[in-house]
This record gives sequence, C-alpha cells and structure tokens, in this order.
Amino acid sequence: MEENKDQNPNPNPVPEGEGKVTPQSSPEIPKISQAPPLSSKPEAKQPHPKKPEQVVKAPHKPKKGMSPRALLFGFFGIGILLVFVFYGIMLWGLLSGNVSNPLFETLGIKPEELQDVLLVVTNSIFGLGALFFLFASLIRFFQWVMMDSKSVNKKPTIKKVGLNFFFFVFACGLWVFFFWLITGAQVKKELKEDIEMIQTKPPIVIGLTSPVKIEFDIGTNLYGKMDPSLIRQINWDFEGDGENDASGPIVTHRFLDKGENNGRFPVRAEVVYYSPGEDKERIFTSLREVIVANEAVVASFTATPERGPVPLKVTFDAFHSKDPDGQIIKYEWDLEGDEAFEFPSEESTIEREFFKIGEVKVRLQVTGSNHDTAIHEKTIIVTEPEEKLRAEISSDVGFEGIAPFQVILDGGQSFSRMGKIVRYEWRIEGEDKVYVGRKFQRTFREQGEYKITLTIQNEQDEKDQATETLRVYKKKKEAKMKIRTTPPIDPKTEVLIGEEPLTVTFDSTLSVVQDPVEWKWDFENDGIVDESGAIIQHTFRETGEYDTKLIIIDSEEDEYEYIQKVLVERAGVRAKVVATPSAGPVPLRVEFDGSGSSADEGEIIDYIWEMPAAEPVHYGAKITYELTDVGIFPVKLTILTSTGRTAETEILVSAREEGVYADFAFTPTGGEAPLKVKFNPTNSTGAIVNYFWEFGDGVTSHKFLPQHVYEDPGEYEVILKVKDRNNVVSEMKKTIVVTD
Repeated sequence: MEENKDQNPNPNPVPEGEGKVTPQSSPEIPKISQAPPLSSKPEAKQPHPKKPEQVVKAPHKPKKGMSPRALLFGFFGIGILLVFVFYGIMLWGLLSGNVSNPLFETLGIKPEELQDVLLVVTNSIFGLGALFFLFASLIRFFQWVMMDSKSVNKKPTIKKVGLNFFFFVFACGLWVFFFWLITGAQVKKELKEDIEMIQTKPPIVIGLTSPVKIEFDIGTNLYGKMDPSLIRQINWDFEGDGENDASGPIVTHRFLDKGENNGRFPVRAEVVYYSPGEDKERIFTSLREVIVANEAVVASFTATPERGPVPLKVTFDAFHSKDPDGQIIKYEWDLEGDEAFEFPSEESTIEREFFKIGEVKVRLQVTGSNHDTAIHEKTIIVTEPEEKLRAEISSDVGFEGIAPFQVILDGGQSFSRMGKIVRYEWRIEGEDKVYVGRKFQRTFREQGEYKITLTIQNEQDEKDQATETLRVYKKKKEAKMKIRTTPPIDPKTEVLIGEEPLTVTFDSTLSVVQDPVEWKWDFENDGIVDESGAIIQHTFRETGEYDTKLIIIDSEEDEYEYIQKVLVERAGVRAKVVATPSAGPVPLRVEFDGSGSSADEGEIIDYIWEMPAAEPVHYGAKITYELTDVGIFPVKLTILTSTGRTAETEILVSAREEGVYADFAFTPTGGEAPLKVKFNPTNSTGAIVNYFWEFGDGVTSHKFLPQHVYEDPGEYEVILKVKDRNNVVSEMKKTIVVTD
C-alpha cells in the first residue's frame, strides 16, 4: 500500500463527504474514486501524508532595459504632462494679466492673441479627451452586449463602460468650465511700443524740438491685418493721461513743450473692433513713444515807439525772449531791413535812430543754450516830421571821447519842409568864431565839456537850432586789462561757463596798469562793489548770465575797466568721485568716495562702480577696493537718479611696485674676538632679487641669512645692498664693535 500511495497520481486525495472540495482543488476537476482494496477485509483509511512544501527559488535573471512598450508609454506620458504644464502657464498668464510673458513671445503668441490661442488649446485637449472616453465607453458597451449572459467577464465589462462614461462626462464638465473661465477673463494687456503698427510723419520721433507737429497713422498697417468693417472706433491719447484726445485712423497732434514727464509722451492708440468668433467687441492697443528733447527758443521784442517822425529814435527790448529749458546766449539784430544780422549783442536792449522816411523791417535772432535759434520781426514806420524846420546834430564818433578827441559833427539830418536849407552855422560856447558848413570838424585837446550849437536857415529865412554837449576826458595811461580764472575761460567764446554752484577764482595780476592802488569787483555789473583785491574768489549760486566787472584804480585815480562774461548753467546730473589715496605700492587699498555727486531733479538711487578686471558693482556712495596688480587703472562711477537720468565719471588710480628698502639686524651686536655674528635682512622691503653683504673686513656674501666670524678686534662697517628686478638699489650701513 505504501507503494500504491507513492504511485498515486493524485497528490491531493479527496476527503470524505461527497461534493466537498478542498481549497487546493479546482471546481473544474472531476472527482476520482479510489479502487477497492484487494483484501476482503476493509482496511482503515490512512491519511495521506502531506509532502513538505518545497520552496522553489526562481532562477536569477539578468536585468534588462525597459521594453519598447514601456518606453512608448513613458514618452507619451511625459508629452501629455508637458502639454498640461504649458496649458497651466498660459491659463495663469491670462487670469493674472501677464499676457506678455517672454515664453509666449518666444513662441510667437502676441498678448492680444493669448485668449484665442488658449481657447483653441482648450477645445483641442478636452475635446479630444472627451471623444476618446466616449469611443472607449461605446466599444466596451458593444463588447458587453455581445457577451454570453453566463460569461464571467460580463460584469467587469459593464463596470468599465460606466467608468469610461464617467470620464467622458467629467472631461465635458472640465471643458465647459475652462471655456467659461477663459472667455470671461478680463485680459489686462500690457502696452508696448509697436513701431510697425503706428507710422509717423516725420518717421523719427525721438530727440525732437517743440513745438512740433506729428502725424500718426495706424490705419495703413491696421487695415492690412484686419477687415476695416470690423473696426468700431480708434481713439488716441497723446499725453498718457488716459483721456481721448483724437479719433480716427490718421490724426495730427502738436506738441508744444516737454509736458509733465520731461519730454516723454507715450502716444496710445486704442482700436475697438468686433470679433466674429466670440460675438463681442475686443480692444487692441498700440503704443508709440514721442520724446521731445528740447523746447525751442522763443524770440520776441518790443519797439518803443514803433511809429514816428524822422529822425525816429527807437528802443528795442528783447526781454520777453526766452529759452524754456535753458538760457539765451546771444542776440543778433537786423536794423537795416536787408536780412543780414549786422548787430550782434549780449544785451537784450539796443537803441537805433532812423533817418530815412518809410518802412523798415527789423528782425531779431536769438540763440539758446542748446544752440537753437528763433527769429522775430517788427515793422518800424518812419514818417515825415510834424515840424516845418528842425536842426539835428549827428556825430561820427559820438559825443564823448579822450583828449585829443577828434570829431566830425554833421547837420545833414536836419529837416526843412518848406524849401531847402541854405545855411548851417556852428558855434562853440565861449568862443566868438562862427563855423559855416553842413559839417563841422574839430580836435579837442583839453578835457572838459563843450556846448556846440547848430543854427540852420531855409529859403524862407526860417531858422531852428540844436545843441549838443561834447565831453572830453584826459588821456589815460596805457593799460592792458586781463583776468585769469579757475576754472579757465573758454578760449573760443571768451566766456566762462560752468554749472551751479560755480566757484570761480578771479586773478587780475596779469593786467598791466601803471601804479595800481585799488581793485574793485562787481560780479553782477549793477554798480555795487562786491569784492576788493587783486585775487578774489566768488561763488555763483544761481543760473544766469553775469557780467563780472573789474575796476583797477591807479595812483592818479584813473579807472580802468574790464568785463568778463560768466554763464552759469543748470547743474543737471553730475557724477564726482575722489580716490584716497590715488597712488601707492601694491597691494594698494583705495577708498573711493562718490558722495560729491549731485542731481538737480530727483534723488540718486544707485551708484554703479566699475573696477579693474571686475564686473560692475551696485553699491553705496563710498566703496573700498584693493589693487593687487601693478599698473594705471581706470575706475568708473555711474549714478542713477529717481527720474531715470544718469551721469558717469572716471578716475585713474596708479598702483606701483613697493620700492626696495635695505635694512638688517645682527646678533650679537658686539663682543670679544673671535666674534661670530648672524645677520638677518628680513626688515628690508620690496621685490628684492639680490642681496650683497660687505662685512667690513674684506669679506662679502650673497646669502640671505649669512654668518661671519670676526677674528680681530676693531670697528667694522657692515653694508647691505639690495636690488630688485629693475636694478633699483637700496643700501644700509651699520657698525659692529669687536673687543679684545
């Protein structure tokens, strides 16, 4: 029986009880009855001994790479993940208003197109997803219908149908939600300069001088990209204040000055158009910046009077001329009506006498500090005199002069309405002699006042008189007036130009005046003496033009005058840096101080330092830097103000090698012979390449730390000479006393 048991083909015997199945038995395996025993005597059933479970270890398989199927699923999985990440970035940009993200610009997505692009992506992603789950649910449902009713796979299949249909409904819900979210988003578009969309005449609208008229054209480019029938309205904002200043595809605007933003005008065009795909109005904006760099100088003058009888004396005053963003530096007059400016002047006021009856066109040309010019003109009307007869005296050199004063007086400007003038008589007060003739010539050699009277007579024997006083001064000694200034005078314009506050040192010692005793300075030429002395210093704290007058008085109380023109301009933004020290041996530690920089508008918000062989450093007004290389290095400072203006300056710093200096110590410092002495030159400085010792007894050495024995007593002068690679030498001497 044991053999039969071992040979039993069924290792799992069926236990007693019909219909019972052991856990190891499969329901599909039919029951097998055991054969009856050979012996007639029934034998008790022996339980089938359970074989011990054998643990079969799987053979070790070498690791293999990913299968092609796994690689394919991984590739598609990463691709789908990247699509959803990009979709999330676009959705975030739309909802947050960041429609001009650099990523979108790289992909060619314009800010105004982001909403449309996102709608297309949404429809693609969720539409394809919903379609996929719909087809999947339909396929599973068809499989379920075709299955046998007793099939064990029928129930799992209907579950898969329901799961796919759930994902279909969920995808449709997300589709509707995101479509509603995107279409309802209020896109806040960022205005950017769009030169291609807005055209201008003139084409360059940067660095203009106001007043300037500019034509803006958005229609030419806009109509090429959009159906004109969809455009509802085009509005323009020229000042950047949010108000509509004009409407239409082509408009013109005149910029009169720099405005409130220092000449920067963000011209904004807003296009309202209808979007058929969304069935609503959309807004497209474009920006073109206009920069007015200079406000034109304005010429204006008054003439008093503008009309009158001959001879007409007129005072012209250009006080109302102005340079809105600077100073007027020159006035030029055309008083002859010949369109030539023959009378340049630094003063705004000038006088002129007209002797010819008729109309004279007087013109003024002014030049601003930006070297722009403007012209203004008036017509002066010279009429016939109201008098019948009038005597008039004119002079070729005026009525004042220094003796000997030669003058020619002319009565030719006298007027007679009734008949010609037939006689001119000249008399000098205090003299009996009468001089006859239209002109009177005389040389006055003595100083004093001379009253001269002209009497004229016409053909009707009518007479009239005119009197002029000549003032003759004594001749002054020869003098040569000259002023030297610090900062220096511009040799071309002979004008001292600087920024406020301008501190000037005036030096008159180069003036050649015999026996000078007093120096007077009038900085504003207002008749008030401000300083005294041959060399003085003065600070001009306000912008403007100053005529600084120097008066030197000699021992005979003669006065000599000289006027120096000073032009003080606005300081603007100025960078200034001081280096302490500016030169020295390496390693050179330098403190740079830019706190002397200044700005006339706003505050300095950043100091940018550019050091040798280093990246620019954004730091404070003071910075310390160490130079380790030998050479002359530029250090550049750039300042930035809160108004966006910048200025820069540069300073040179010299770093040189440390000079060689010889020094040494020795031990012992003295003693009895024989004396062994150790020498140490470590106190020497510099890039030393050679040491040379003279021990005073005829022995020398080139060692760094030499030793020497003095055999005999005496005083020995030890000399150390050191040398660098440039053969620069330094020497030190010390004495050693050796006793018996």
